[in-house]
Amino acid sequence: MSEFLVQVVQIGPVRKHPGADRLEITDIHGGYPCIIKIGDFKEKDLAVYIPVDAIVPDRAEFKFLAPKDWEPGAPLPERYRRIKAKRLRGVFSMGLVVPMSVLPPGNYQVGDDVREILQIKKWEPEEDPAGAVDQVKEWAKAQAALSWWRKAFTVVFWLRVWWRVAGGRRKVRGVPPPGGQEYTDLEGYRKHKTWFRPGESVVVSEKIHGGNARYAWVKGRFHVGSHHQWKGYPGLGMRLDWWWRAARNCDLKKKMKRYPDLQFCGEVYGPGVQKGFDYGVKQIEFRCFDILNLKTGSYLPWDEFKKVCNEARIPMVPVHYEGPWKYELEELAEGQAFSGNHVREGIVIKSVVEDMSGSRKILKLPGQGYLLKRSE
Repeated sequence: MSEFLVQVVQIGPVRKHPGADRLEITDIHGGYPCIIKIGDFKEKDLAVYIPVDAIVPDRAEFKFLAPKDWEPGAPLPERYRRIKAKRLRGVFSMGLVVPMSVLPPGNYQVGDDVREILQIKKWEPEEDPAGAVDQVKEWAKAQAALSWWRKAFTVVFWLRVWWRVAGGRRKVRGVPPPGGQEYTDLEGYRKHKTWFRPGESVVVSEKIHGGNARYAWVKGRFHVGSHHQWKGYPGLGMRLDWWWRAARNCDLKKKMKRYPDLQFCGEVYGPGVQKGFDYGVKQIEFRCFDILNLKTGSYLPWDEFKKVCNEARIPMVPVHYEGPWKYELEELAEGQAFSGNHVREGIVIKSVVEDMSGSRKILKLPGQGYLLKRSE
């Protein structure tokens, strides 16, 4: 289930902001701190919670998001309507709490998802999987530097621009393997803190900020996929996208021939995948965080997962802790990434024992540092 919901919530305890006389703090779902104006809400009031990375519509109720110098009545661009994590007067806040008056009259209950009613959508970063735009920019820069070549190669240059952009952005759909699945969007730890009991055996791994990926070898065929799409091998004139480049760089096709009918789920990362998060590597790489048995439809238990990855020499996501759960481990979501000179995205907490019924205990916890970074 996705964590991105715009829900009707009941306000919990409200406490004073330590650094502002006109602000208060409340925790939505018990774990999402939100700063509100003093007097706007009291405990047990109903309200609408709009999470981080929501884009609200250009309506009068949200005009307060405009910068101070914005002309009244002018359309408000989307960049100002994106809800971001912020630190206000030294206190971290993630999300927006608005009164029920933003909704049309109706009988609303706590937990109702009102995204469609409010016409709120989720912000998604722009992607250039084939790196086509960057390649064109680099080529244009090189042409400008070699000015005495420009006249002679004008035609060649523009043909190259067209070929790189058009070829790099075309999509070639692949054939899904039998039993292939999209990796489930993880629920947020802040909303479900009680899922893991103190002392329960867990593994805490680092969440890499890249592109969701899946690979499988089934019936003599190598399958490559992103989160939502299985990808065919690019044709003539088309550049390899992130997922095929990672497969090539990590020799995944050869490695997975030894493990048919297993879907290796993980993250591709590196230069160009996510702005500001290159992890200090020079090429796009892959790290595995789960393995799905395509015949049974269940994920491998932690010990078996580690064994397969080690035998196949497929790198796993960095593991920061393995042992009994304790709430102090929340701090692992903060700090430096496992490599590179940037902040850690966060952590994923998973039960060591897999429930064969298909119900899994696995949650994500993005770090405050990461949420503030992506809000810049």
